[in-house]
Amino acid sequence: MTTRLRRWCMVRTNDVAADPRARTLAGLLRAKLDRAKAEDPRMTLRAVAERLGVNHSTVSRWASGATVPDAEQVAGLLAVIGVVGQEREEILDLARTETRGRTWVTPGPTGVSHQLTGTMEMEANASAMVEWSPLVAPGLLHTRETARAIISKAPIDAATVGHLVTLRLGRQHAITREDPLSYTAFLGVPAIHGGIGGPEVALGQLRHLARMGERENVTIRLVPVDGDWHGGLLGSFALYDFTGGLPSIVALEHHRTGSFVDDPQDVNDYKSLAADLDGLAYSVGESLDLIKQEIEQREKSA
Repeated sequence: MTTRLRRWCMVRTNDVAADPRARTLAGLLRAKLDRAKAEDPRMTLRAVAERLGVNHSTVSRWASGATVPDAEQVAGLLAVIGVVGQEREEILDLARTETRGRTWVTPGPTGVSHQLTGTMEMEANASAMVEWSPLVAPGLLHTRETARAIISKAPIDAATVGHLVTLRLGRQHAITREDPLSYTAFLGVPAIHGGIGGPEVALGQLRHLARMGERENVTIRLVPVDGDWHGGLLGSFALYDFTGGLPSIVALEHHRTGSFVDDPQDVNDYKSLAADLDGLAYSVGESLDLIKQEIEQREKSA
């Protein structure tokens, strides 16, 4: 097994909540606080805290995920910063739901869903991540053009497409920042043969994969999917680990919903599956060679 794969993942701070629901709740609250301040510069954390009758550090810890507010506290916070209607009810539903040790299924509304918010929290805080994507390059390795080609297929307006493309590219900061996430991507061989966005976009995506594979913190390995059965054929997944003794979490993405899994036995099964993929995959060098061969073939036929 590769050294990077052994470095199963963890968080850079010890006070981030271990529950994926809590992390997503923190991310949503932080986003709403940021929006409130953008709309009214006087709506600082201190001002919000004063109206709630709590210390400003309490609100700060809610937004960071260091502590988890109860549903009543969340309701008060949302009232102060003016979050109403369906948006309010969805956040309160999240605040009322205890998910530790169970699979948590998130809704998939248009825009920034709870699933996306939770995924962004995981990527921002994990120290390492293993991802399996059998058919396409994963989002952390997308070019802008590939991201737009995929996201524009959803029934959403152009402004929302642009917003989601920007968010997807922003997520890549996790693997390009100064203290980057250690990222291992297992891709099914079909992922380099696809044509998402047309020939030019697909070629640009392959060149981007080759460049990203040269980063010290990024490992890209191709996995054959035309041989004997293995569990990866059931679909993609992302596995996050965290420092400070926090438990690992698995994220699964579906067509209109997503789920986080943190039951230890289930997570261990996914770790075993990742180890199986490690044994089936081409080496880093072989994978890069296959990608470069595909690039050359496409360039010749262009």
